[in-house]
Amino acid sequence: MDFYLSLITKTLIPGSPPISYLIFLSSLIYIIYKRHVLAIPLIVIGLGIIASGVVSEAYYLQILPFIIISVGFFLSHFLNSTRNIIIFFVTFTVFSINYLYKTNFMSGVAGYGTALSDKIHLVKKVGYYPQYFKVIAPGQEFSSITTPYEYLFWYYYKTQKPDTSVILNESLLMVK
Repeated sequence: MDFYLSLITKTLIPGSPPISYLIFLSSLIYIIYKRHVLAIPLIVIGLGIIASGVVSEAYYLQILPFIIISVGFFLSHFLNSTRNIIIFFVTFTVFSINYLYKTNFMSGVAGYGTALSDKIHLVKKVGYYPQYFKVIAPGQEFSSITTPYEYLFWYYYKTQKPDTSVILNESLLMVK
């Protein structure tokens, strides 16, 4: 359940879980209270996800349109004047920009992966284009994890050095 709550936080107002939860729960209560058509599928899908006990981002994508639309209905009820719309927009923008700066634009282990500057740093640490290399990082079980490094080695060093092997550790930014 914490996984889904973190996704809701990232969807609504990143970096401010209490406000995100408040908006999400208020919008659910609002559409249930107004007996909106979206309430039934949202509740059924939500209960199905909870009952399955399986944590997956794939389930979140099924419920995401309902969440966004229900939050939209809730906010449209309260944002009925230009002044309220501007206040909400400015507040949302400030929270989002603050979150991006605090998380280094969602790069690193907790975000979308290692920043390009860190990958370039690792490649330059090696100093040549190795014939074989392995990357130790989240997602290392997929072969596509080496693709950025293949390009960077080619870009900086053009030709491979035969019979060489390197292990790149993204988490620690080390070369072995």
